[in-house]
Amino acid sequence: MVRRGVPSFFFLAILLNSSMLAPGVVAQTNDAAVQVQNLLNTYGPVPYTHLVSASVRRYVCTPPAGKPHVTDPDRMICGFTTVSVNTPRTDQVIPTGSNIRIVSVSTVQLDPLVTTELPDQLTVSSQELINCSSAPSQQSINLQVSFQKSTSASLSNSVTHTNTESLSVSAGPSWGKITGSFSLGTSDTSGTVDTSGMQMTTTRQSTATVTLTKNEAVVAEIEVWPVTYSQTFHSTVTVDADLSANDKFAHLSDMFPDPTRRTIPISGTVSITNASDGKTVEFDAPDESTTCTSGQSGVQTVPYTPATNSRLVLKH
Repeated sequence: MVRRGVPSFFFLAILLNSSMLAPGVVAQTNDAAVQVQNLLNTYGPVPYTHLVSASVRRYVCTPPAGKPHVTDPDRMICGFTTVSVNTPRTDQVIPTGSNIRIVSVSTVQLDPLVTTELPDQLTVSSQELINCSSAPSQQSINLQVSFQKSTSASLSNSVTHTNTESLSVSAGPSWGKITGSFSLGTSDTSGTVDTSGMQMTTTRQSTATVTLTKNEAVVAEIEVWPVTYSQTFHSTVTVDADLSANDKFAHLSDMFPDPTRRTIPISGTVSITNASDGKTVEFDAPDESTTCTSGQSGVQTVPYTPATNSRLVLKH
């Protein structure tokens, strides 16, 4: 096994309150306004009785000019004229919805926990040991590395253009339950994660015994990598709306009393990334200077700083 030298510490960036989706995953938004109108279009026209202005010809008598108090029929000025009057008319119309609102949110259902290890994204701490004695030597070495846990919450299937409702989801492994909070009904598909009481920095430690021959250099390294625990959740929201004026229905629920006709799916993922268990690996350091200075004896422990284009070869 050969790999390039790495810095002594590499920290994984923390993703607190993240709304990032997995690469290639596009969040789907269900426009409630569009879905409500589609339902109304599916139902079709309904009667709508309303007043309309109509012109009619009538015989009208009015007082003479300048004498508004005259009431004697013989002195009135009469004749035919066209006047505008309001008359009832019934049309067939397709209503429109307004004040679209979420009236209920179903119980959240969780899929099984998915564990994903990423061993190609190492976080390491290294130490170099050089045997400056004239005989083989065994050396005990203690290594540790710090790792920042990360959390994320995202909606992959959301709803927009309704009043705002919240959705709370508790998910994750038993040792690290986290709560994702989502705002439904807006144009934003992001979520936040409550990490109260969770220690976000974890430390992995390892102890190993290294055997070195005379003038041999060995690099001991503790390696950890990200392990992501994610759970997909599913829920639904049921919506209602006020309808424009018509003779039959005041609300969308009057037209569609079956709530399943007014239900929109919601789904997303809550995840936490932790470090794997620490694993100690020993490497020869053929590209490193193994010359001990005059007067040095025993095993010298020095920080490992990889040279340009240096490489580590697994010690057998």
